[in-house]
Amino acid sequence: MKRTMRIDKRYLHVPIRNGAEMQHIRLLEAGRIVRYFDAEVAAAGEPDWIAGYDVSELAGKELEIEGTDAEFFQSDSRPELPGLYREPRRPRFHFSPRTGWTNDPNGLAYIDGTWHLFYQHNPFGIKWGNMHWGHAVSEDLVRWTERDDALFPDELGTMFSGGAVVDRGNTS
Repeated sequence: MKRTMRIDKRYLHVPIRNGAEMQHIRLLEAGRIVRYFDAEVAAAGEPDWIAGYDVSELAGKELEIEGTDAEFFQSDSRPELPGLYREPRRPRFHFSPRTGWTNDPNGLAYIDGTWHLFYQHNPFGIKWGNMHWGHAVSEDLVRWTERDDALFPDELGTMFSGGAVVDRGNTS
């Protein structure tokens, strides 16, 4: 299973079906892995949800998609998710990402009046895996705006725990 796609939009949308067979997907440019992830990709029929994956840094590139024959599509906005943030078990006070699994906060940094929260994130599933660093910002530590993932698996591996430091004097 291999096909080519030219990246011309900000987000690559991946249809997810919770409980489907896990597929190992690789995005390659000229034979080099630029992103990879495991996902329970929806085959025919309706997905449970759509993972919107920021691929803006790959704009204009021709990518090979290996590991699935599912149809991915692109757009310049995140996918619409009916009922988002109104789910019965979603936390109402603590931060939670739009989609996927979340775990350890890895860094909280205060820069020029804004708090930046980094956390372990699996944007492609509701279970542990595909370790990315999610990113959210807040001015008051109560209302949060989710940003696109800051770090993601590449040819060096996945992104696990770590920390964040503000180096105002550029001393590191």
